[in-house]
Amino acid sequence: MIEAEAAPQPRKLGFLLAFALAYAGGVLSYMPLLGFLLPERIEAMAHQGRIEALSTVLVAGAVVASLSNIVAGWLSDRSFAAGRSRRGWIGIGLVATALAYGWVWRAHGATELLLAVCAVQAAINVVLAPLLAMLADEVPDAQKGLASGLTTVAQPLSMGLSAALVALEQRSEALAYLALTLLIVGMVLPLLATRARLLPPAPEADRAARQPLQQQIWLWIARFLPQTAMNVLSYYLIYYFEDVSHGMPASALVEQVSILSAIATTLAVPLAVWAGHWARQQARRRLLAQISVLASAAGLLVMRLTDGWQGAALGYGLFAVGTHVFLALHAALLVQALPSPRHRGRDMGLQNLANTVPSLVGPALAVSLASGGHFGLLLSVLAPMVTLSALSLGLAKV
Repeated sequence: MIEAEAAPQPRKLGFLLAFALAYAGGVLSYMPLLGFLLPERIEAMAHQGRIEALSTVLVAGAVVASLSNIVAGWLSDRSFAAGRSRRGWIGIGLVATALAYGWVWRAHGATELLLAVCAVQAAINVVLAPLLAMLADEVPDAQKGLASGLTTVAQPLSMGLSAALVALEQRSEALAYLALTLLIVGMVLPLLATRARLLPPAPEADRAARQPLQQQIWLWIARFLPQTAMNVLSYYLIYYFEDVSHGMPASALVEQVSILSAIATTLAVPLAVWAGHWARQQARRRLLAQISVLASAAGLLVMRLTDGWQGAALGYGLFAVGTHVFLALHAALLVQALPSPRHRGRDMGLQNLANTVPSLVGPALAVSLASGGHFGLLLSVLAPMVTLSALSLGLAKV
């Protein structure tokens, strides 16, 4: 049984770093699998139908991830209501993730591989759903921005580790899956070793002033719009740069785009940490989040108007940095605006649909607006769409 503190005390940096590391472990749980290891497995199993097979697995995994995140959040709410920490569910999810990765490694045939990947997606979300709810349970409002900013290290760290795992997989597939599993466990365990310290309940006046349904809808839209643009570009970025680079060799193009992505995500980390630390009040966070997402939209506009590698790289860098900073600040705004401590896990699961639904919407947009290999029309739609995210944040009144 755990009790709430009489007054919110700042969490030590060690706890915040453990939280960020555990979140990075959650990102590492799916990034190398979906981005590198899975496409290679499917290539070996179904060379001719690899695109259709990969799309089927990705869509099925996205659906499972969405549903399991909501269910896991709801289950962790039950534990929280009973006075227990959410850490138990994180531990269960961690064990399930390790077992599911063993199944992926041993899977034979496309159907079994699909089921194994869905098992990984479900297990990962049993880790992530209660983990994100802990940000609302245990981190004081003044530190939520800093904690969210620290989580931006997950992307570049996972990208670097993914590259190492892919290189290892060329030598031994079994060793690569074992190393990935051990890394995930090692990154999450430090948080499980920390002691739960719940925040005191919010004053009745603060709870009464909230507009839960309206806020949650506008906050969902605010995240969904730039997340959709990020999803589109993450899947089709190489094709975009092929369109504007005018004959750059394919191998050089892939290398340059990889370096650009790594630089952009790395630059976002100190900016997000600084923004989260500086914006300790909701009004400041909202303002910086709006500035960040407008910078993202400006980057998309530059990508639309440019006709060469340098301008395209500058536009994408501005978009990527702005979006990563925005997503970190949005997470802090969201957890502080959750309407009830009794349903934080469930509500975070519903908000998580803003991360998973774009994986279904993004490809449809690309097929509809960039099927000829030219991205002008698609970017002309994405730029104003992302701009509306700033308006949605304002309407949320957080």
